[in-house]
Amino acid sequence: MPALALLAALIGIATFDWDSPRTDVLPLLAVGVLLVGFSEELLTRGLLIVGLRPAMKEPMVWFVTSLLFGLMHGLNIIGGQAVGTTLQQIVFAFVLGTAFYVTRRVTGTLLVCMVLHAVWDFGSIGNEATDGTNLSGLFVILTAILGLFAVWKLLRVPSTTPAAEPAVGEAVA
Repeated sequence: MPALALLAALIGIATFDWDSPRTDVLPLLAVGVLLVGFSEELLTRGLLIVGLRPAMKEPMVWFVTSLLFGLMHGLNIIGGQAVGTTLQQIVFAFVLGTAFYVTRRVTGTLLVCMVLHAVWDFGSIGNEATDGTNLSGLFVILTAILGLFAVWKLLRVPSTTPAAEPAVGEAVA
């Protein structure tokens, strides 16, 4: 599933309109998405997962962290994004948050989520900024479906105890 999400992001990048006059924003965008990927993942798949596990069962940890990730994207309405578009983005971010949750559970590290998040954002935002022809829709849908199936499968298997998982910032062997 992380490979499908990465493939969708890379297709988005490959289909940028590299002749667009707006490609000059791409270096700044790259820095921005790295910072956003780091901070959003640290909050949702880092601090929240670790903090919620002692108080909730794992299905609720997944749901709450994915829901809050989706709702964070509702702030785009403040920047003038249309209500309908914002609602769609909240739902999509919930599903993508599920994919990042699965990535965190499968890899055992937050770093992979941070990088995948940044590449995803760079592919989608950069494609939109350059008026590219993003052909990654099928992979996005497959990632969403596989993410929901994977979380269902992961939550049916007893997870490791919260104490067995490394704390935020600890190395994973």
